[in-house]
Amino acid sequence: MGRANKRVFPVIFLRDDIYDLITDSDKNKWRDLTIDLEWTLDEIRRLLKYRLSVAGSIDADSFDKVWYSVFEGKSVPYSGGRKSLSSFDYITRSTQGRPRDFIHYLQVCAESQLGRGGGRIRVETVQDADKAYSNYLRSELVDEMHGLVSDISEIFMLFTQIRKWILSIDEFRAMFDKHAEGEVILTKDADFVLQTLFYFSVIGNVTRQHKVHIFRHENPEAVLNFHENIVIHRGLMKALQIL
Repeated sequence: MGRANKRVFPVIFLRDDIYDLITDSDKNKWRDLTIDLEWTLDEIRRLLKYRLSVAGSIDADSFDKVWYSVFEGKSVPYSGGRKSLSSFDYITRSTQGRPRDFIHYLQVCAESQLGRGGGRIRVETVQDADKAYSNYLRSELVDEMHGLVSDISEIFMLFTQIRKWILSIDEFRAMFDKHAEGEVILTKDADFVLQTLFYFSVIGNVTRQHKVHIFRHENPEAVLNFHENIVIHRGLMKALQIL
């Protein structure tokens, strides 16, 4: 056989947290060769429309038709029944906007609904799946963060003890320092931990003016503001026993 005359252009896919850990004098030059992959809700809808259409052999031309052939059309209540959202929006608020988050939530819903006799996924099934999904998200984040903060599981437990959805930086530092002094937590730098939690969207900031929640998974350029309160991501609250 003759020599193959082919030009190979390798493509490397890296999570942004891994990419950010890389240090190199020429790293800024890599930007000319990189493409950031960001998932919008429209792209998520297109992905789910395709996956559900294939899985269920559904022939429909819109996301809503495909979605509501799988989920019943009722809104999902929350906040003690005072508010409600569509099933897609209810699921979305617990995710970090990643395809695998939606896929896992839907898998939990499907398994639970099959256990209830099948049919379209009902409102109560979506609500009940929230806890299993929350445990999944916590486990995912522990795995991703463990290389940076070895005792991240113990640090998550601080939020369980505080039992507040929104808290001040000083409240977290006080609980952190107490456990660090007792050597329950080996990591000693509370500010580094807070910045890491923010980086992975475990926590976000609550703006003082409009009480808007700012998470990095929605705004990749965001940085932690130490002068504002922090809020725990909605998808983690059941796993951390805050709800």
